[in-house]
Amino acid sequence: MKTYFNLSKLGMYYPLVGLLMLCVAIIDSRSAWAEQKPLMWVGDIPLAPSFMLRPNEAVLFDSPAMRITKITAVSAATKAQIVQFYDTHLSALGWKGENGVYHKAGEQLAIQPLQGKPFSETEALWLIQLSPVPTE
Repeated sequence: MKTYFNLSKLGMYYPLVGLLMLCVAIIDSRSAWAEQKPLMWVGDIPLAPSFMLRPNEAVLFDSPAMRITKITAVSAATKAQIVQFYDTHLSALGWKGENGVYHKAGEQLAIQPLQGKPFSETEALWLIQLSPVPTE
């Protein structure tokens, strides 16, 4: 009976198989990374990936004493998706709050849909507003 494979020589292929598996894993992870849309930022505030900014309606004021930012964006994402994005990302950046209103170092960041002003049947207008914390 003739042997077609010498099993004792297969051991030399284990490093090659391991290297091949590593290459496949790297290529797969790089393609998944390439599919992710990088975050856009306004100053130190991340913008939800679904936001399409309306730059002609932006107001930005920055001084040593305070900063005020008002940005309008359009998004087809639900309010729950937008709030989840900001609850997750802003807490990692040191902001406290939830449901679209956050506070940090004397500033308030509010991210709210503009009620009664839909952009289209599937998209809503959003207001991203950064201002000093209101005093009472």
